[in-house]
Amino acid sequence: MAYTPATLSKVAAGLGSGGGNVWIYTTTDALATVSGASYFSDGIARGMKVDDVVLAVISHVLKAGCVASVSSTAATYAVGAIT
Repeated sequence: MAYTPATLSKVAAGLGSGGGNVWIYTTTDALATVSGASYFSDGIARGMKVDDVVLAVISHVLKAGCVASVSSTAATYAVGAIT
């Protein structure tokens, strides 16, 4: 499968001292696919930025992570990267 923009939602904005957002994403894609470079192809347009928290529900299993990097248009997710 591929990234489905309709299942990505910002659930909280501007949290913490860094002003990070919290997102939830639901998919049946494999974790390796979701963690692939630039998976969230419209991430920048949607407001994703480095260190935003992403709660990914992957085939009914919650994986907490964050936006690890961004390009000119896309965002890359890293599971378990929250410190």
